[in-house]
Amino acid sequence: MWINFFISMLITALLLYLPTYPFLRALRLSRVSVVCLSPVISVFAYSMLAILYSILGIACTPISMVFPVLCAGAIIYLLNMLLAKSKDSHSQEIDICVFRGQLLLLYVVIGIVLVGIVFIKNLDGPDSLFQAYDNFQHLGITKTFLGSGNFSPFGSSNLYAGSNDISPYIENEAFYPAAWHALVALVCEVTNVSVPLGVNAVNATLIGFVFPSGMFYLLTICLKNHRQVLLGAVFCLAVAVCPWDFVMFGPLYPNLLSLAIVPSACACFIQAVEVISENKASGKISWLLLSCAVIAAVGLAHPNGIFISAVFLAPFCVSKTYHLMLERGKATKNQAAIASVACALVILMIWTGCYLLPSFQAVVQFNWESSTPIHQAIIDVLTLGLAGHSAQVIVSIFVLIGLCSLILDSNNRWLAFPFVFAAFSYVVDVSTEGFLKHYLTGFWYTDPHRIATMLGLFAIPLLVRGFGVVLFYVKRAIESGRSISASSLHLVFPLLIFGIAVVIYWPSFQINGFASISTGFGYIEEQISVQNDVNGNHVLTTEELEFSKKALEITGTDALIINSPNDGSAFLYTLLDANVLYRRFALPPIEEEQTWSETIRHGLNKINSNDGVQDSVQSIDAIYLLKLDQGDDLFNEDRQYFWSYWPDQWDGIDAVDDSTPGFEVVLSEKDMRLYKISVYE
Repeated sequence: MWINFFISMLITALLLYLPTYPFLRALRLSRVSVVCLSPVISVFAYSMLAILYSILGIACTPISMVFPVLCAGAIIYLLNMLLAKSKDSHSQEIDICVFRGQLLLLYVVIGIVLVGIVFIKNLDGPDSLFQAYDNFQHLGITKTFLGSGNFSPFGSSNLYAGSNDISPYIENEAFYPAAWHALVALVCEVTNVSVPLGVNAVNATLIGFVFPSGMFYLLTICLKNHRQVLLGAVFCLAVAVCPWDFVMFGPLYPNLLSLAIVPSACACFIQAVEVISENKASGKISWLLLSCAVIAAVGLAHPNGIFISAVFLAPFCVSKTYHLMLERGKATKNQAAIASVACALVILMIWTGCYLLPSFQAVVQFNWESSTPIHQAIIDVLTLGLAGHSAQVIVSIFVLIGLCSLILDSNNRWLAFPFVFAAFSYVVDVSTEGFLKHYLTGFWYTDPHRIATMLGLFAIPLLVRGFGVVLFYVKRAIESGRSISASSLHLVFPLLIFGIAVVIYWPSFQINGFASISTGFGYIEEQISVQNDVNGNHVLTTEELEFSKKALEITGTDALIINSPNDGSAFLYTLLDANVLYRRFALPPIEEEQTWSETIRHGLNKINSNDGVQDSVQSIDAIYLLKLDQGDDLFNEDRQYFWSYWPDQWDGIDAVDDSTPGFEVVLSEKDMRLYKISVYE
């Protein structure tokens, strides 16, 4: 199965990088820039096609999704070549890199190595499942996509759209970021692998391929220092909370896709502004449309990414306004400063307007209760021990050096502000309550993990810059002392970089008889290993999964099975294609539930004597009842439940046992039962 896993990673990369390559080349971008931008444009293209196909009633398949994008790009590229005035026409793009593809390849190679060591190695098999609450939604939507062929983000949260199955809920057509789910579904269709395997392969590709290539593009444009960009290949994945936290908490897989393409999207926006601001530069319309597309792609992947991009790009826009006013000689420094302040006020007004919009209220008013004293929150920021992660003292030292260096650099000072904003927001988020917390962090649900990941993202340029500054002064000290020859100096620096990298990425360890040291990446590896351990004490245990397989040999995958989802059976829809009635762990609001569903939840144990319950069960043609946690002792130490389990909501189903009239025991093992509903036969 590992062969299928790595094939799935390759297919993921091809789906993201290949189809839009001709189109971007038609815009006369360099090959390096095309590679970096291809994933974000592919996400945009697939999302637009999914929405269009949903309206037209066309099924989304690998052919219908990839072929139009590839063909359109190829046609535009050929037309561009034929209509070009001269074969020597140079690129419209600003030359951003002299390293060409070799440095980009280094980023990707190191990214693959790290994702292999930190993530893939700690999976308990290629199709191991992280049994966290959010995963019922992610796995269920992907499964539904595969069944329905409808990949649209509108109405995608309906887990019953893949067939004619009856839903206990009144579904709506609200937007749900589904670009990640669509990508996983495409990979699963091409490779014919299970959904969990596809999930792991896509996530590994996003961390090992897409994020590093995007960071390469962003660091090249922002730092404009070849040596520092080279350091980025080693350290762009060195901040433990970013992007690794999104595969360990939640899990927040759509956020992972959005985060992975944010760097290239921001780089594209910056470059578009540079091109458009040049008086003689051509291709302004192309860059304007391209920047709009990449920002839209980030939002379609997950709207949180839009606000991460906004926080990063706002200081750039303010700084660019100031420098443009001066460079064109049309303003004094005071006038340029006033213009930049005006730009900042406009951005602040847009932020405030979004905060006040009724459509955002459910998001910005959602509250994660503060859990950390303010002094501890400040320490966590200074040491990058964010959202429960182990501190990274060495990394934080370089980040602080980079921060100080940027503050003293008038041309690149704006790069310091996103980090400062995120750091302040994190402290406010985890240690306070009130308006300021929601105003600053509400667009991320006031979730400390999302704020911490944003802070980690903004720390990466500072880390690279800080390490570059240290190397610069080390080199100058060595040269002034003349204690090392020039040839030896070329050997010292790689060894120094390698040594620091080893320390940063080193796993947790013990000093016998003294202390147990949890390192930043040791913590990540331990968490991924525990979360993916198939023999762990999960909501759905290995024993329960095997029992469910036996049960499905009896019921088949078409018969409707009533279940109490919080015993782990909600996962069976995705894992075994089981036609279980309840595929979500938590209940929706009362007005979104069918009346017959409420009757069944509270009265199933009375089916033999209650005509209303009988009518409700017969109306949906339910045949079986599956219980994986039978018995009165629901909360014994061997059973795991999510926060969503409230026994009083499922009392009618939970109360059914072997002696309940109207139920026939078909399969029985320990506290697991499959009943056939026999009352109306």
